[in-house]
Amino acid sequence: QEEVALDADKARKVCVDFMEESFTFINPRKLIAPLWRLAQSLIESNGEAANYALMVNFVMHMAGVIERNIRQQPLTIDLDTRAAYEALTDNIGMNRGLNELESQLRITIPTSERYYIYQLLKNNEEIKV
Repeated sequence: QEEVALDADKARKVCVDFMEESFTFINPRKLIAPLWRLAQSLIESNGEAANYALMVNFVMHMAGVIERNIRQQPLTIDLDTRAAYEALTDNIGMNRGLNELESQLRITIPTSERYYIYQLLKNNEEIKV
């Protein structure tokens, strides 16, 4: 199978198609813009060029966060992990972006979900959380 290079339009289409196939309660066509902006701002705030594979990964994860939020089934973490995460100070930029998304979508992203978002971003050297 031949690899296809991603550009912004193809990457966004991959995200929308995935959300349409995988989720019940979210509207991918309305959700793609704010999620894409969030992914882009987190990557660009670190001075990196667009990495569409990373942006697709992030957008798909965030779609799952929102779907779980709607279903009231967030991921969970133990109390020690929660305390350690809440003590971090290197997640300020990420939290600012998530707070803006919460406001736009009128949702609340639980600490446990923020922890997993942080881990996703931390594991990618291109993004400074």
